Amino acid sequence: MNIRRKKPRKLDLSGRNLTKFPTITTLDKKIRYLDLSNNNIEEIPANIGELKELKYLYLNNNRISQLHNGILKAESLQCLYLYGNPMKKLPNFIKKSVNFSIITDNYIFHYNPEVEKDGNHLNMQREISDEVDCICCHDTTFARTAIVPSVEDPDITFNRHGDRKGKELNTCVLFVDIRGSVQKNDKHRTKVLVNMYSSFIYGVLKITRAYNGHVRNIIGDRIMVVFDEVNCCDNAVGCAGAIHYFCNNKMSSILPNDSFRCGIGIHYGEMSVIEVGLQVPGKENSDYKNLIWIGEPANLASRLTDKAGKNNIPFVVISEGVYEGLTDGSLKHGFNEVNKRLFKNIDFNVLGCNLIVK
Repeated sequence: MNIRRKKPRKLDLSGRNLTKFPTITTLDKKIRYLDLSNNNIEEIPANIGELKELKYLYLNNNRISQLHNGILKAESLQCLYLYGNPMKKLPNFIKKSVNFSIITDNYIFHYNPEVEKDGNHLNMQREISDEVDCICCHDTTFARTAIVPSVEDPDITFNRHGDRKGKELNTCVLFVDIRGSVQKNDKHRTKVLVNMYSSFIYGVLKITRAYNGHVRNIIGDRIMVVFDEVNCCDNAVGCAGAIHYFCNNKMSSILPNDSFRCGIGIHYGEMSVIEVGLQVPGKENSDYKNLIWIGEPANLASRLTDKAGKNNIPFVVISEGVYEGLTDGSLKHGFNEVNKRLFKNIDFNVLGCNLIVK
């Protein structure tokens, strides 16, 4: 039996020139997201609490100057957005009694509930505090490498009670992410989605190995690949073209009445690698430790991936450093400069291409 997910109940009435909050009795009582931004509303009705499942209320850019205690009856509300309103400060009764977050131009009130548990939890917090102090009083030394390390690397150590060892390498980091995955989850049944994700991950893993790449992180449908230092720019860009070909051809055939595209971003630079985790006596299990990749290549490649394949930006986006590191002239063909202002916090030149490598 196929079970379809219920879509969250949303209502968008932003920018409708409304002068009053919609009458509560006319609204869906199970609504969870209500957007009334960019109107001329002056107050929130006292009976707002009748919307028992309302979690997010957007009232940005209206004319609300004060809040009434009726808002406290909105028992499921998690966040109230009020920036762009003539409200100078929050009333004291709000600060003392509210159990949700409020965001205004001049103030961000975060609700942080405190719950007292038994003494074991307090002891746990004290133990964590002592261990963190111990971690911070020791140093980490880094050794150079040209090969991408794994979590089993004996030369990368995590010792909370002594100095630690890590590794450094100059490398390319590639991120690949499915475009429109949220819409695909809404559109397709679970069986189709299982086939899609399993096939996508398998294909990317297989292709990266052929280009001396190593998958080092998978979060949902976003995959992080790190390449051995030798010829890393050629390998990373070739890998990107092969993934793009695989997605355009085989992956698109898996989804009925739908296309399949991915966005890929690549950046080059120095990465530091450390091991983190929790040492559990008698349990040397990978669930308790992992590698952390520190450096610009990972952070900036991820930002490039966020925009790749969206808003007429090519599906494969690389930094200028990666392009300059290419020695295979055939891989340079087709790359053109992309306006770097389209990317968040990017201060280098960006090039893009819908590269296909068969």
